[in-house]
Amino acid sequence: MVTDPLAGAVAAVSGSSIEQIGRFSYDLAAQSWDWSDEIYLMYGFGPHEIVPTTALMIAHQHPDDRSGSAESVLAALREGAPFASRHRILDSRQVERLIVTVGNAEHDAAGAITGIGGFMIDITGSFQRDLAESTHAAVEAAGVSRAAIDQAKGALMLVYGMDDAAAFDLLKWYSQRSNVKLRDLSETLISAASQGMPLSGDSRRLLDEVFFGLAGGQQSAEGPVAAGDLAATTTIIDGIPVLHVAGDVDLSTGPQFTALLATLVGQAERPTPVVVDLTDLGHLGSVGLAVLTQFHRRCQGKGTPMRVAFGELSSLPSVRSAGLTSFATLDATLDAALAG
Repeated sequence: MVTDPLAGAVAAVSGSSIEQIGRFSYDLAAQSWDWSDEIYLMYGFGPHEIVPTTALMIAHQHPDDRSGSAESVLAALREGAPFASRHRILDSRQVERLIVTVGNAEHDAAGAITGIGGFMIDITGSFQRDLAESTHAAVEAAGVSRAAIDQAKGALMLVYGMDDAAAFDLLKWYSQRSNVKLRDLSETLISAASQGMPLSGDSRRLLDEVFFGLAGGQQSAEGPVAAGDLAATTTIIDGIPVLHVAGDVDLSTGPQFTALLATLVGQAERPTPVVVDLTDLGHLGSVGLAVLTQFHRRCQGKGTPMRVAFGELSSLPSVRSAGLTSFATLDATLDAALAG
């Protein structure tokens, strides 16, 4: 066992036990190595069982690590520079071990290099422990993520009557569009839903508002779109493209509503207006209001007027407070929207 103070300092800095550290020296004139007992053991031999040589050390180096380790030692012998490297060796039983080697050149009174000396530290055990701990932590984190996502999917399946795959697609869609991690979105959704939100009656619309707020209130018109339950047709009336939408625009149908408007606006040609007919809509949640506002801005950029027929929804405070009056009169009928 190495017991000198320098070895103790190396052990303290490296976090390794003394038994994992061996001392070596190399005499340049004699071209001979001297190892402490610990280094023999690292290579899988008994103390002084073999004669340490440069050829032996190179033979036991891992094939992928030979060049880097050898270059650092040669540089020390040539230039007198300190060296340190982390490399792998294969012991006498072909067991891979991870070694850190540190050392420096030794000089005579005239300053000429006479050899090198230093320490070899076997960090195989600590590396494996760190790897195991990191892996365990990653697995635990993944388990927490899966649990949160599964719970969020369950809430969506229960409230919206969708299957597992559709619920997961919906979570991914809002996660990507709002730039919120899927795990974070799921955890916050479950937290909000667990704070007294009923799972009956008006729960579909309540969850719509909760989820939209968690997603940051912004939706993108780009990317893959999940299927929805909206009934939609597009007609041409007096040369004006009209999108007729029936059903509820909420969390589950927000992606479909986005895709429908993207198609309508994408085909528009200025200065012809486009009309969105929502007179048969049962519910227009925050998701729908945000999408309408976004596509109005897109229409403005194209020089295409956008008109919306809200029907009975035009009297709702949420519609009037959403800033929609900045781009559309809150027409109650399709005829009024067509008339402009």
